[in-house]
Amino acid sequence: MPAFEGVSVSIPAHRDVRSAGLVVHRHLGRSQTAEVWVPSVRRRLPTTAPLDLVRECLPWLSLVDAVVLADAILRLRSVDAVRARAAWAESLGTRPGRGRDLVRLVDGAAESAMETRLRVLLILAGLPRPVAQVEVMAGGRRRRLDLAYPELKIAIEYDGDHHYTTEAQKHADIEREAALRAEGWEVVRVVSHGIYRDPAGTVRAVAAALGRRGCAVRTSDEWRAHFRQLA
Repeated sequence: MPAFEGVSVSIPAHRDVRSAGLVVHRHLGRSQTAEVWVPSVRRRLPTTAPLDLVRECLPWLSLVDAVVLADAILRLRSVDAVRARAAWAESLGTRPGRGRDLVRLVDGAAESAMETRLRVLLILAGLPRPVAQVEVMAGGRRRRLDLAYPELKIAIEYDGDHHYTTEAQKHADIEREAALRAEGWEVVRVVSHGIYRDPAGTVRAVAAALGRRGCAVRTSDEWRAHFRQLA
C-alpha cells in the first residue's frame, strides 16, 4: 500500500467532512464495519471489514497498489478467498472492469508488497504466471523461493534492503544461490530499482531466463500503463 499522511476515514456519499490530518474517502453503502483499536489515535473506531476494504479502495488506488492490498487481505485467516474473489470481481464505481483485473492478478501467497509488485509486473508483461513461495531442497536444506517456474527450474528472488545490511546476510545469500545453482536452478535476482526505475530490465532478464530454458515468450507492453520506466 502507498503511504499516506494522517488518518484515512471513509464517509457516506451524502456527508462532507474536512479536517487537518484526515484523508477522506467515500465508502460503499453496504460496507461492513467492526470496532478495532487504532494505535494512531489511541481509541477504538469502526473500521471497514477486510473484504470490503478492497472494494472500497479499488476506485482510487492504482491497480498495482490494489493488488498489493488484496494480497495482504487474502493472507488473513478470517478471509474466505473464494468469497473475496467473487466480491472483488464485480465492476465498481467509475472503473468498470477494475475488479476483474484485480482478481486476475491477485495471489494471496506473496509475503511482501514488493513480491506482489514483481509478480504483477511479470504477468502484465505477458510472461507465464510464476508460482509464489515454492519450496525446494538444495544444499541439504529446504529453501523457499519468492517466485519460480518450478518445471523450468527458474527462481526469481526479490532482495530487499536487509539483504545488503550485514556480512552474515550477504554470505547467506551467496550460499543459498550457490546451492540452488548446484541443483540446476537459474536464479534471477531483483531489487527495488528493477521495479521502480527499470521494470523493462527486469522483464528482459526473466524473459531471457525463460528463453534459455526453452520457453520462448512474446512480451506485452501492458505493464507500461502501471510501472514507470525511469532508468
